[in-house]
Amino acid sequence: MTTEKPTYQDRIVQDPQIMVGKPVIKGTRIPVERVLGHLAANPDLRELFAAYPDLTQEDVKAVLEYAQHAVSQRSTPGSPWLRDLYEYFAPVREDIRKRGISEAELYEDIDAAVRAVREEHA
Repeated sequence: MTTEKPTYQDRIVQDPQIMVGKPVIKGTRIPVERVLGHLAANPDLRELFAAYPDLTQEDVKAVLEYAQHAVSQRSTPGSPWLRDLYEYFAPVREDIRKRGISEAELYEDIDAAVRAVREEHA
């Protein structure tokens, strides 16, 4: 079974030499966040394409797919960065299991702690 690469990866790139490493439409200097911001303020595609004539409909689809992927990776308890954090604390896993705390509860607790730290430093 092969896994298909999301289409946004063919059109959205990140390079430290382009727009300070922000995700951009491949072959342009148009940041993903600018397209999303434009669409959030005014969802009229004609105006978007008038403002960015090099943009294509496939580029816009890739931007939306990229945004959906980014949100899903950051908002789910099983996202990779939370799993990495969970693995970092592997030595305490057995103790946690003995106390009857489920993995889902642990992920929720870690996520809440990370949000609290982010809010403190915002």
